[in-house]
Amino acid sequence: NGSHNFTSGNVGIGTTSPGNKLEVRGDIAVAISDTQDIIKLSDAGNDGSIELYTGESTPVLRTKLTAYGDSYFGNSNAKLGIGTTSPDANLVVASSSGATIKLQDTGSHAFSLVCENNSNFLNFKEGGGTSILSIDGSNQRVGIGTTLPGNTLQVSGSSSTPLSSERTTNSGGFAMLQGKMGDSASTTAGHVYS
Repeated sequence: NGSHNFTSGNVGIGTTSPGNKLEVRGDIAVAISDTQDIIKLSDAGNDGSIELYTGESTPVLRTKLTAYGDSYFGNSNAKLGIGTTSPDANLVVASSSGATIKLQDTGSHAFSLVCENNSNFLNFKEGGGTSILSIDGSNQRVGIGTTLPGNTLQVSGSSSTPLSSERTTNSGGFAMLQGKMGDSASTTAGHVYS
């Protein structure tokens, strides 16, 4: 009927001049019955779209990938692995060189969250790769301005005031910083007032 064409070794469905080994003009579906499509490739609004449905009697759209528009995994129990074939959480990113998640605007501003390889460190880095905050999971320490915190919280910086605290109201004396030692709540090592 003219809807199937063979040209120079190429097969066309819905086109008389296929430019690929197989070219289909229109939607393509993989179905388990006449009413149960489980995979659909379409040209939604002239943009590519892949849809995955459940195999139930009334198929439910669970996953959709589009070239332009919203894409999603609709199953709340689904697990997505990048760099791993056995994800054990909703999203697992694995890499032998240090797993990285990067957030970037349309310009050059970016931040990265890096799980360093072969160590129990998580680093929050700015676009140039400098660590802003480091978490030492093995020793339960946090470092700001240092990648090797030696205390539970260590703040390092070239500024004359690497750590500051501010109160926006002036309603009498107050402690800016308070430290305690020992097991007793009444054992106070000292205060810093302003």
